[in-house]
Amino acid sequence: MKILLIANSTASSVTARKRVVIAKLLSGAHDVSVALTERRGHATELARAAIVDGVDIVVALGGDGTLNEVANGLVGSDCAWRCCPADRPTCSPARWDWPTTRSRRACSCSTPSTLG
Repeated sequence: MKILLIANSTASSVTARKRVVIAKLLSGAHDVSVALTERRGHATELARAAIVDGVDIVVALGGDGTLNEVANGLVGSDCAWRCCPADRPTCSPARWDWPTTRSRRACSCSTPSTLG
């Protein structure tokens, strides 16, 4: 699967280490690209471009604003997506139930209760 990780580079809870760890977890069996946001609204632009580029899944790493922008960019598309709230230490792509088709959209905001 082709995955785009959109990360808010200015969010205090999004560290370079966290981006690298998440990208490594995702890249085990997938083609992963990382895009860093540069300004307000940029995550929406990146998400829309991902649709055009045929990305299967967009992963949003950041705070509420980043997650909201990515969601808005993907509205009306069949691109699947996952949320990775940067301030939650339980956010682990290794434990997500990945969509098997592009038509299966879901936001899996990982919390201790959803990770079991």
